[in-house]
Amino acid sequence: MIRVGGSDDGAYLLPADLSGISACYSPGVNNRKQFEDELCEKFRIECHMCDFSSDVNSLTTPLLPGLQTFEKLWLDVDEGANSISLEGWMRRHASDKGDLLLQMDIEGAEYRNILGTPDQVLNRFRVFVVELHGLQKCFTTPGILSDVLLPFLLKLRKSFVCIHAHANNYGLEFTIPELGANMGDVMELTFVRRDWYVSQDPDSLCDVVLPHELDIRPNARKQMPIVLNDKWISGAISLEARVRVLEDELVYLRAQHESHVSQFDDINNMLAGTLNLFGRAGRDAIVRSSPDVQKLEEVAVGRRYQLSTYSGGIDYGSVPREKVNYFFHTDFGANQSITIDLERARAIRRVVISNRRDACFARARMLFVILHIEPDRQSGRVAAVNLPRGFLLDGSEDATIDVVPTRARFVTVISPLRNYLHLSKITVFAEAVV
Repeated sequence: MIRVGGSDDGAYLLPADLSGISACYSPGVNNRKQFEDELCEKFRIECHMCDFSSDVNSLTTPLLPGLQTFEKLWLDVDEGANSISLEGWMRRHASDKGDLLLQMDIEGAEYRNILGTPDQVLNRFRVFVVELHGLQKCFTTPGILSDVLLPFLLKLRKSFVCIHAHANNYGLEFTIPELGANMGDVMELTFVRRDWYVSQDPDSLCDVVLPHELDIRPNARKQMPIVLNDKWISGAISLEARVRVLEDELVYLRAQHESHVSQFDDINNMLAGTLNLFGRAGRDAIVRSSPDVQKLEEVAVGRRYQLSTYSGGIDYGSVPREKVNYFFHTDFGANQSITIDLERARAIRRVVISNRRDACFARARMLFVILHIEPDRQSGRVAAVNLPRGFLLDGSEDATIDVVPTRARFVTVISPLRNYLHLSKITVFAEAVV
């Protein structure tokens, strides 16, 4: 096995022999392409990427000419204006020679895409790396196990062998009572095609080691690592695996220690941010007023946004037209925010905020909207957002703020609490320009 994609979340374990693989298809890059960069630079494998929630200017590294392509599209079974099927995508790049590699991280859409892709198309891939999401629902929600997960795994089983499993600890851990096996709500699996697997020299194969020594440290270092138990393998857990478990626990304990050291600073920042926003919302309150919707136009779609922090830096992107699972994701901390640049001042009348609906609904609690002319939001006008019950329960209700005409070029949504911030849609309406 080898690890490709660096040392953080987004790296995966692959079989050591990638010779003869001509191209990689990678839907769901979410602005990061360390995995694809390494495939291109070290193995000279072409990489085709797509993700409607990102765009080419938001990628952390520029496209490598002649080796990488990016398309602002969702991967989906039914092709449309904003989506493409796996078969259609492969046909577009004329990938009809050599073996291929598929790396898929598309937030739950992996099930319908694999189930809806013909076997002869899937069989073009020698290696398939997939991140499965929402696995706990399969054992708590009637029908999902029998109608989704089981057909998905049985389809893969016809042509593929799973050679590695890793529990991503961004999700919760749970146990399947009938098996005694533990799982993560999010699992990273590596498959190889059966014909390639059985053609290898048996002496070159090794015993399964979980966790593998090349696995990245816990994907979320501030959360408890998830270690797959001995129900996943035949025989006892190896000495190498036990050492790795202790190392991962040490990484977690160190992160906890660092978190406790900075805890008072974080709490002070959270309290200061909360008091500041509530104070400004009371002092410089935006007067609520119902607008005439016939005289409004949407002004945020396609505009650039900037996040407070992401992976230790600043992240940019463009506001999508359609409602998606989520179109941005900040780092963890107090006062996480997204600021949309409307490019010129407009008379804002309404802001509609849609929570993500696939998971993590409650993270969006205590939101404020700031309307400001200058990039510095300290001079803007603030309104606390009234979040309906369905907004936090399952994302089924939107939060709407109607105000008197308020001139602003920038719209900021911010939460002073220590948390991640990720929303599926932010819609901004201004008075139509005649």
